[in-house]
Amino acid sequence: MATKSDHKNSPLIFEIDDVNGVYRFPVIQALNFSFEQIQKFDDQESPVPLFLELNLAAPCQMACQYCFTESATLLDRRKFKLRDVDLFALREKKITPLSVSEICDAMAQFSSMGGSVIFLCSEGEVLIRKKSCRQLALKAKELNLGLIIYTNMKVLDEEYATELHNLGVNLSCKLESLNPQINDQLIPGKTINHFYNYVNFSGVDIPEQLSMLLQVYEDDLSKLGLSTTLTNLNAPGILEVRKFAFEHGMQHMIKGLHFDGYANKNDILLKLDPNSLKKVESELEEFGSRYGYSCPRQDCAGEHQHAYDIRTWLNNRKSHSSGMFAKVITNQAGAFAEYKGNFVSVRDDQGIVNLSNMFKKLSQLGEHDI
Repeated sequence: MATKSDHKNSPLIFEIDDVNGVYRFPVIQALNFSFEQIQKFDDQESPVPLFLELNLAAPCQMACQYCFTESATLLDRRKFKLRDVDLFALREKKITPLSVSEICDAMAQFSSMGGSVIFLCSEGEVLIRKKSCRQLALKAKELNLGLIIYTNMKVLDEEYATELHNLGVNLSCKLESLNPQINDQLIPGKTINHFYNYVNFSGVDIPEQLSMLLQVYEDDLSKLGLSTTLTNLNAPGILEVRKFAFEHGMQHMIKGLHFDGYANKNDILLKLDPNSLKKVESELEEFGSRYGYSCPRQDCAGEHQHAYDIRTWLNNRKSHSSGMFAKVITNQAGAFAEYKGNFVSVRDDQGIVNLSNMFKKLSQLGEHDI
């Protein structure tokens, strides 16, 4: 379904003819859904999402200024609130994270139900768990599922990266700025302020791991993406990050802040004022139009407008009155999925992973949205 723009080395373009118009998104390869996949999703009677986010419990080496996960609440439980759910209470109820074997089981169930893509993430750094990542990547390949892993890249060396590439893994790589000082300020290490070593690549300084990935994935750049969280600190240079991504054939996803955890503590430093946000959006829209990209305003408001996060859009484009959805997240601190503040267990009453049961319950929640 994807094409290339007229620009050399540009990201893949996912084009879809929606009732409100034709939209063109730059996408990472795993999210390059075919017309048949979209049609099947639109026509389905039983609720099976196009992609499933699964969370692998893992430690983290970073102390990101905007962290809103549980790692940002452990130091002061009384001070920090984590979104709409008390994960500590879930722990006390012994609702445990999914094990690797349970994730493999969930992947197999998802594949048998017609699912297409797994997004593997964590409240820590997924790739720290090398053995588990290899096992899950092999499982995804066996099941013919697309696999995207979100990573800060720090543990990657050429051998590890080559293995992931050979297994067909797509990588969404954290990069906050092409200015090393700002990048280090936003995402310092827990024990060192300067988390990355930087090397010059095409005239800009980038983390050495990203430079290595661009070489390992040289013939598959559409399997790489950059992920940036929009803040007051990096907003002036965010267009340069996008230019770098697009010029090297990578998707660039921009994420908005969730003001919990460290993000709440550092809100004065991080929060972007409305005029600055409008300026950034205007610059990104103008730049994207050069590549022929467009996304629907009615479903991608605010900082999500130019995130080009096709997951968010597909999640919202179908009427919830039919109970359909395209995105389910299982959280690290408890095996549950979230839908608009409602939480549904991934496990059934017998404690067994049961995606069919979970999807059905989430669908029933969606029916009450209209």
